[in-house]
Amino acid sequence: MHCILCIVEFSLTSMTYHNALSIVDTAYIMVCIVMAVFFLALPLPLNKGLNNYRNSLRFLAGAYLIMAILNILVMVFDISLDNFISMELLTMASLQAALFAIALIILLKPQLNTKKYLIKQIIPVLILNILYLLVSDKWGNPEVVNVDELIKSVFHPAIVVREFFLLYYIFQLVFLTRMFFRQERLFENKIDNYFADNLRLYLPGVRYSYLAALAIGIGAFLSCFLFSNQWEIVFTIIYSIFYLGFGIY
Repeated sequence: MHCILCIVEFSLTSMTYHNALSIVDTAYIMVCIVMAVFFLALPLPLNKGLNNYRNSLRFLAGAYLIMAILNILVMVFDISLDNFISMELLTMASLQAALFAIALIILLKPQLNTKKYLIKQIIPVLILNILYLLVSDKWGNPEVVNVDELIKSVFHPAIVVREFFLLYYIFQLVFLTRMFFRQERLFENKIDNYFADNLRLYLPGVRYSYLAALAIGIGAFLSCFLFSNQWEIVFTIIYSIFYLGFGIY
């Protein structure tokens, strides 16, 4: 990773970090929009057996569009993510985790009440964001750019809300991971009960896709503490590659 940072830093000698970040962010947004359109336009046979796959694609299209819209808002309003435990970054990471996990679980359990689970994941995010806005308006919103400042501001109301959000995000990753592997185990048990030659029906690609999404989620957690112009560009490039590869796979 240090080598990647060196390469990025070297390649930016002729342009500002801001311009480079704008280019990378624009590419990331375009990847999300193009893949969302592809998911919606992909022709599928009118087969009941493909209903869960069709629903998963629609859900993924929504997830990609939401990520594109959130990043457009960050660019338009010039929202800085260079902050320890950034509320904006946590919001995007939390929504990303919920949307991708549910989209994959639909493949394993088409009867899943997606509205119910999505609402359960979104409500805490909304509550924390509203609380953060109210607290910031009353007590201010200090920018924290290093560990020393974080320690000094650890009990500031706005920082406390961000810390609670970080804890919720960790809980969310654990909860969604347990939920996914539980549904995968139930799916495989059903396959074992109904089919003899069942190895090709286990859908290992779904597991790999979830593990990749989980790795991105953990990366988003780390990016709450590792931020700089270089790191932001590196993470955005990684996210772009992930979104493109995940969608194609």
